[in-house]
Amino acid sequence: MIKVVLDGKDMKNKDYVHLYIKHQLDNNEYYGNNLDALWDVLMSYSSKIEIRLINKESLIANLEDYGHALIDVFEDASKENKNVIFEIHNTREEKL
Repeated sequence: MIKVVLDGKDMKNKDYVHLYIKHQLDNNEYYGNNLDALWDVLMSYSSKIEIRLINKESLIANLEDYGHALIDVFEDASKENKNVIFEIHNTREEKL
């Protein structure tokens, strides 16, 4: 299983957030740097991936409504694709 940690403290603005996610997901070729492209990438996983978001409060403080929309994409994708597991944690160490 692939395990990815996304840190809300590192996602400081809308432009950078997609570069950060692209790097963390190691999906440089197909990621189009927007929420629709993120959805497409998440729907393409045919093997398990666990995506953990830490420091949600920082993400929301930095990105406001866009941060909420980003979380919605991950949550919706985890409902649609059984291979995508999305969790929000307070710290990196929680339940790896």
